[in-house]
Amino acid sequence: LSSVAWASDADYDVRLVQDCCYDPDRDAHEALLRSGFGGRVQVV
Repeated sequence: LSSVAWASDADYDVRLVQDCCYDPDRDAHEALLRSGFGGRVQVV
């Protein structure tokens, strides 16, 4: 999450590969991916 926030704040065009991400909190993981981290990234 911190890497996504930093890159987005630095005006990078961020794409997140869904299959390469993991969070032990499954509900939080799914919510962040569904929302595109609050609209900061494009989830692919």
